[in-house]
Amino acid sequence: MAQGELRKRNIQFSGELVDYICEHCQGDRMVVVSEIAKLDLYVGENRKATLEAAEECIGSTTESTLDDICTSVAEGSQRGIERHLRRALQQGVVPVVVLRAVQRHYTRLARVSTMAGKGVSQEQAIGALRPPVFWKQKPAFTRAASRWSQASRRAKIPAALHILYEAEIACKTTGVDAELMCSRALTQLAAM
Repeated sequence: MAQGELRKRNIQFSGELVDYICEHCQGDRMVVVSEIAKLDLYVGENRKATLEAAEECIGSTTESTLDDICTSVAEGSQRGIERHLRRALQQGVVPVVVLRAVQRHYTRLARVSTMAGKGVSQEQAIGALRPPVFWKQKPAFTRAASRWSQASRRAKIPAALHILYEAEIACKTTGVDAELMCSRALTQLAAM
């Protein structure tokens, strides 16, 4: 979807740029179109979009709120989860999008943890992630990676992902209150 929109606007791009756009737009087509329109204005007559250009102009308070939720969950901050989840829901973010953002966050933590377990330094492991960790989120992600790379917590990452997947399935199929299910899953993870 992002590639098609970039081509339609005659913007030259890399696969890394497309990954970045998809990661930061949470798969929402309207958000992708809107953010690429901003990128189009940003690149101007140059018509070549770089990852750095995307980092400068793509982003929103929704993205920031989702990042804040991921950080709060990974750091075990119940208060942060409540505050940021409430804000995300008020902005119209649906619970499944929140759950998927946290799933991606934990999947990335698992990758770093696995690489660290194979002797790769944490800094190198984080640097190898694609799309790269956004520079504003790097300190919080590094803290979370340190915390979740400890052997006792590393073993809990599959269980954490299972909780998130089950919550997503329940939100989509059971008719339960999706906001409550999302909140419960995030609280459960934070307690880990």
